[in-house]
Amino acid sequence: MGDENSFYADFEAGDITLALFDRREMSQAIGTENLPIESAPSMDKVSLILNVDSVDEMYARFRDKGVKFITEPMDREEWGIRVAHFRDPDGTLIEIYEPLNLK
Repeated sequence: MGDENSFYADFEAGDITLALFDRREMSQAIGTENLPIESAPSMDKVSLILNVDSVDEMYARFRDKGVKFITEPMDREEWGIRVAHFRDPDGTLIEIYEPLNLK
């Protein structure tokens, strides 16, 4: 999915998908686009993206265990997903998502 003119591309690799996404686009999604490109945590170089059955259920479960989310669950219709973001203890950006049923 994606091409040389888009800000996103993904590749199927067996049971996983390797995705490449423009750092500026992700920073807009998590609200850090006004920070310098090379500053942490504004322009994450790597993020872990996990497909879950229910973003809302995982959000509530993780929040109840003390996870501090960067974004609350939201529909990103332009991406075709429902999504929320948080960081692991080392600062790595983690996204949980589920596909939207767009009709």
